[in-house]
Amino acid sequence: MAASPVTDTFEVKIQIQETCNILTSSDIVFDATIPTPGTVEQEGEIVVECTNGTPYSLSLDEGASGNRHMAGPSSHEIAYELYQDSARTAVWGMAADGLDVTGEGDGLGNAYRIVHDVYAVATLVGDEEAGDYSDVVTATLTF
Repeated sequence: MAASPVTDTFEVKIQIQETCNILTSSDIVFDATIPTPGTVEQEGEIVVECTNGTPYSLSLDEGASGNRHMAGPSSHEIAYELYQDSARTAVWGMAADGLDVTGEGDGLGNAYRIVHDVYAVATLVGDEEAGDYSDVVTATLTF
């Protein structure tokens, strides 16, 4: 006959997987303007979250136009550029070109969201036809 109590041990485990998400990306909408030669500026943002310690890269493509031009009426276009910094000196593009933004996740949930501001500049030449102009940019988050 065995004496009591009898004991045993067991482990409690969990595996945390790396993940990243683009939570939101805001449209960049320039104010209505008269087509005077020069530039106009506007901002948007992309909000991401990644598992704590997970390195990531955030790239922006050249838009549906393939050359960062907003299409408008009668095949008119307005050129624009997207930047990583408020001084609008660091172009934001693809990782293959070394123009992506890199970072490291802090965790998942509201307290750990990472906001990346996107700074845009549109260049007007003065002969733009009245109407709406647009392009669609794809943001890619790689981890």
